[in-house]
Amino acid sequence: MSETGHGAHAAAEKWNKAHVVPNFRRRFVNHIPWVRNYIHFLYLNNETPFSILKRELGSTPVDNALELAGGRGDFSLALLTAGLARNVRMVDLSESAAKIAREKADSQGIKGFVVETGDVNDLRIDDKYDLVTFSQSLHHIFALEHILGEVRRALKPGGLFYVSDYIGPTRMQWTDVQLKYMNDILALMPEHLRAQINPDGSDAPSPKTSVKRIPLETFERVDPSEAVRSADIDGIIRKTFDVVDFHPMGGTISYELFRTIAHNFDVADQSVQALLKTVLYFEHDLISRGVLNSDFGLYLCRAR
Repeated sequence: MSETGHGAHAAAEKWNKAHVVPNFRRRFVNHIPWVRNYIHFLYLNNETPFSILKRELGSTPVDNALELAGGRGDFSLALLTAGLARNVRMVDLSESAAKIAREKADSQGIKGFVVETGDVNDLRIDDKYDLVTFSQSLHHIFALEHILGEVRRALKPGGLFYVSDYIGPTRMQWTDVQLKYMNDILALMPEHLRAQINPDGSDAPSPKTSVKRIPLETFERVDPSEAVRSADIDGIIRKTFDVVDFHPMGGTISYELFRTIAHNFDVADQSVQALLKTVLYFEHDLISRGVLNSDFGLYLCRAR
């Protein structure tokens, strides 16, 4: 499998740039701490994905963990600093992300951290691990059957596979039902909360007035790896592993509805809190009743 066959070079270029854009996270509502906490209240009974992982692993640190497509290393370093793992190997396609991850570990004096660059689509995992993780990155992988098969083979007896990720429509081709809910809610929002920013953090010229499916050619131009087979993730995980715990994490309406406008949300403003709570609770209710699928999910798995 060649890197160019699945746009790995273009994806690497995109992420090399994204990891140095200072306003990258301002565009996404789930990066607002208050929003994350409310999502955890709705879906995880006030736990966090990390605390659920910690509970499953127990009180003794695992010897060896592997994070795949680990970006800037935040999750890997958290495993080490929280005492969940003694040693973590991280693999990521982006040279700039790997550099940032190494610098973070060095500046914090964290030991037991090894970073490698490589395309996870082609990766062969020769060593054995107590824990393997994907944190918001599996939806960038085309070769799902290959890498999940490698993960299954690489897990030690009793080893754990952790995934927290986007599992919604491939290429973010939202359903008609999703689009109706998003646009109906957007039409009710005041204009000052619909002011948009561009990917580089600069102000966009006009407010957000509608939500549409992203043209497929945009993915080839901007990031060929984005949500490349996201709709297949759930089925392939369940075919490959025993899922010992699963939690829907929402995002089916709120993710795209609030994308590019989340920087407007000052959660110290009670009216903004009320808006966010209403949308997130409504979304949770629709998912709970089976009206909508959850576009994000948390999995804890073991090899069969």
